[in-house]
Amino acid sequence: MLAQAERNLTRQEDLAAHGIIGQRDVDQARTDRDAAQSDFNRSKQRLQQLGMDPDKTPLGAPLVVRSPLTGKVLDVTTATGEFRNDPNAPLMTVADLSDIWVTANVQEKDIHYVHKGDPASATFGAYPSEMFRGKVLFVADVLDTDTRTAKVRIAYSNTDGRLRPAMFANVTLKTWDTQELTVPTTALVLVGDHTTVFVQVAPNTYEQRPVVTGEQQGSRTIIKSGVQAGDKVLVREGALLQ
Repeated sequence: MLAQAERNLTRQEDLAAHGIIGQRDVDQARTDRDAAQSDFNRSKQRLQQLGMDPDKTPLGAPLVVRSPLTGKVLDVTTATGEFRNDPNAPLMTVADLSDIWVTANVQEKDIHYVHKGDPASATFGAYPSEMFRGKVLFVADVLDTDTRTAKVRIAYSNTDGRLRPAMFANVTLKTWDTQELTVPTTALVLVGDHTTVFVQVAPNTYEQRPVVTGEQQGSRTIIKSGVQAGDKVLVREGALLQ
């Protein structure tokens, strides 16, 4: 196309020199030549980006396109002999699966327990008897408004290629070992807007004390303050002592 535009410009300049055509035809031929030159330069740069040297490659030689990263071909969207002229259209999908990411949903009340770098173990449906060890890469800054959970991204080594995208997994997140003072939830007695428990201070004698509670874990509730380890509390029917 460039060669044709150059020949046309030469012909128009020759005709203008002999007074056969006007300068306007020459200007148009020069504009067409410049546009063809621009297209040629873009095509050449595109081939160079793909790793081909147009000046050294024989005409008609196959174009070898190399992936910019090492990995596996997950999807091919072209076929032999197909013509493609859109530089933004993907030809295939290549992914490095030597490490995979697992996304876990953490409930709102548990977010403060999870931090970047924490260890996380997972079992996958394909390998239910095997435990995989990884680390937390990322904890989302926003919650899902529908599920009230935060996304936690965890990285796992996959050098053997057994883990595949879209697999389901059960994840166990572990931060640090802590000891919390708990009482059976049935021991809590609500008085107005205060939570209390009955603490034994003498045989058959109980004292009602306000407490500050934390999270409920199963059938027990964390006590932040109000009682101490070793105190004996009435575990049920405390409301009858009021």
